Amino acid sequence: MGPLLFLICINDLPKTTDKDAKVVLFTDDTSIIVINSNQGGLKTALNKTISDIISWFNVNFLLFISNKTYCLEFRTKNCIDTTLNINYFNKSIANVPYTKFLCLWIDDTVTWVNHIDPLIS
Repeated sequence: MGPLLFLICINDLPKTTDKDAKVVLFTDDTSIIVINSNQGGLKTALNKTISDIISWFNVNFLLFISNKTYCLEFRTKNCIDTTLNINYFNKSIANVPYTKFLCLWIDDTVTWVNHIDPLIS
């Protein structure tokens, strides 16, 4: 019953973001995918999306839990490693090299090492 109530409560969240962001809702988990090939445009789109989502949380009397929020920037293996700084209200969202997404461990270069290595052992 919990995931169903969560989905009913959060069902209109995808309408709060603009065209650069895609919100993925799955049971009690929410992921936001922002695509932009320009580093500056990506940072702007991410900060605007986070701002829009936090505003939606405030209007709906929900809490945005920053220590459960992560940023994973996909890149090619040869890409220069740059760190995105996503800030909101003098706080920042942690950049991570890999994360769990719908039961799959995905890393920033999509090598699947973090998912396959534990399965092999």
